[in-house]
Amino acid sequence: MNDLLHANIFFFITSVATVLIAMLVSVVLFYIARIMRDISGIVRKINSVSDDLEQDFQDLRREIKNEGTKVRTIVDVALGFFLSRVQKRTTRKPKTEEPLQ
Repeated sequence: MNDLLHANIFFFITSVATVLIAMLVSVVLFYIARIMRDISGIVRKINSVSDDLEQDFQDLRREIKNEGTKVRTIVDVALGFFLSRVQKRTTRKPKTEEPLQ
């Protein structure tokens, strides 16, 4: 009789532990599923934004090809302006004082 009582207590405790572990695993899986759904939404948004960004770069590239001569002219004028100022500075001779006689 004593052995049967010990076996029943063991099986009762094991059953309760199994149910508690199953509930804990279910809660963990629920939160993992929510996290994965959030990550999936974030990845979808990133893909959408990257597609928009790719399209923007293609448009920018097309505009640069079409308007390239205008941009080149502006850059040439700007560089010419700055380079001429730099050349003027470098071509100046330093002032030397001549001794009075």
